[in-house]
Amino acid sequence: MRLYVVGGGGCMIQNFGEYDKSRVTIVRDICATAKGYEAMTVRKIQRNGGMLV
Repeated sequence: MRLYVVGGGGCMIQNFGEYDKSRVTIVRDICATAKGYEAMTVRKIQRNGGMLV
């Protein structure tokens, strides 16, 4: 199993944590979580004909 760590917490894990680098992928973009939620919201608006329900 592979673990993906996204967002600002990944920087903490990368700098101070102990983990198996072959099984953990850290996305260092601290805005990654916000970008993901934004993309999900845009898709939801598009599916609902331009309305956020």
